[in-house]
Amino acid sequence: MPLGVDQFIPTAICRLVAERIGGMVAPPIPYGYKSQPKSGGGQHFPGTLSLDADTLIAVATGHYENSWFLVEAIDLALRDATRDGITGLRIVRLDYWDFISKPSEAMLFGDGPANWALEHAAIMETSIMMHLHPGLVDAAAIVAPPPADFPPYDVYPVDLGPIPPDGALSSPKPASVEKGRRLIEQLVPDIAAALLRGFAPGPA
Repeated sequence: MPLGVDQFIPTAICRLVAERIGGMVAPPIPYGYKSQPKSGGGQHFPGTLSLDADTLIAVATGHYENSWFLVEAIDLALRDATRDGITGLRIVRLDYWDFISKPSEAMLFGDGPANWALEHAAIMETSIMMHLHPGLVDAAAIVAPPPADFPPYDVYPVDLGPIPPDGALSSPKPASVEKGRRLIEQLVPDIAAALLRGFAPGPA
């Protein structure tokens, strides 16, 4: 897959959801917080450009490591709005992968167990990219390496030994365009409904 998957997938999902609810999609920010080995990343991968936390608080992408810094950014924005006398501001933060339903999970993984901790660049992301951006996925280059095996602790400087050389934490071989299509067809209406609930007048 190409560099930029963490930008391509959430941007496409946002556009599809926005079409359903009359929303607007801001231009994506193609940088995130420092990529971590146990989520399939690391600063050693060519093309990895990362932001420090204080910079990231002002930006957003669909990169897993960003989540808690976005909560900090939301907290600061709401605090500043209150200080400035702005009322009625509401922010909904969500991760698209949290909306994957149990039936979609079964469709993705079949009878095998779902191991979301090892899903970086694997079945889910590869299937979605095959559906949304087929020209950016080289299916002939997909291999079936064994799943990554990380110890239950972290060592710094980072030990690169357990990190797969391509960043895929488990095999993307079972990925398919069809799985990606079905997953997007489930995610988009569910996320749209959640946003409509989240932004509805009254208590959230």
